[in-house]
Amino acid sequence: MKPDEAVLVHLALAASSAEMHAIELCLGTAGLVARWIEHEQALSAELGAVRFLLVGRPPRLDWSNAGQLALLQVAGAGVDPLFPAAGLSAQTHIASSRGVSTEAVRDHVLGLLLSLARALPRYVVQQRERAWLRHSHSSVAGKRLTLVGFGQVGQAVAQAARVLGMRVRAVSRGAGAVVDGEPVFPSERLHEALRDADFVVVCVPLTQETRGLIDARALSMLSSEACLIDVSRGGVVDEGALEAALRSRKLAAAARDVFELEPLPADHSLWSCPNLSITPHVGGLIPDYLLRVVELFVDNVQLVRSGAPPRTLVSRELEY
Repeated sequence: MKPDEAVLVHLALAASSAEMHAIELCLGTAGLVARWIEHEQALSAELGAVRFLLVGRPPRLDWSNAGQLALLQVAGAGVDPLFPAAGLSAQTHIASSRGVSTEAVRDHVLGLLLSLARALPRYVVQQRERAWLRHSHSSVAGKRLTLVGFGQVGQAVAQAARVLGMRVRAVSRGAGAVVDGEPVFPSERLHEALRDADFVVVCVPLTQETRGLIDARALSMLSSEACLIDVSRGGVVDEGALEAALRSRKLAAAARDVFELEPLPADHSLWSCPNLSITPHVGGLIPDYLLRVVELFVDNVQLVRSGAPPRTLVSRELEY
């Protein structure tokens, strides 16, 4: 592409000066020029001239003036903050950045799972108290893992869990997939899939359908020896119901990387909830995350310019 044919793209990202420079170089090699947008008000003012847009957390605004917007990509796997996307033209492609950090989230899940299985949080407390107390712990081999969600993350976790000797089951709204010789459970059979689980990993997107999916009734399907790991989005797991189950010892332990309110307020009761491990939404964080997102954005811009849908197209009907 000739320099005078460079295509303008708009970026609304929180990036350091070094990251901005690397991003601009990446865009430049593809004939794209960045126009940085600092805040939501500035974006609203420029909507009429925007054709390709990459945003961090998508703002809730009226998109009616975005008449030229061909591609709106979110720099994350979750796009729930965008909807209902009032006024956004049906001709605008919505894309996510799913897949950029699948391996990192998989690793985070495995780390949390093994930490709970071996009761490592207990030993952290004992170290602080200088207490030499020994406890026996069984292996995860042979344990039942139920995955609530079987997208890229779910499938990556399933593959790794099988290597550890776990028996894997999955729940998904999609049909036709098979895990360990068993058909994937449809969403309406969620409770059945939870009943004999030793570990549950929640990795579904947040949509109208999945909000509150893991509620008090779903948690009651689990045994008091079961552990739950949540790397989905805040709102999928009912926080009050989970806290109640942990405090009443109806659930052995849980680990959460996502919360309804982030950052989690310092005075929130979850901080003191027994047998709950908390990480601050870092499952997908990797050093070159933004650059990988921009590389995906470049691919999607080129696809849309050629008349094809983006590689990570979001279904407005499904909201992911």
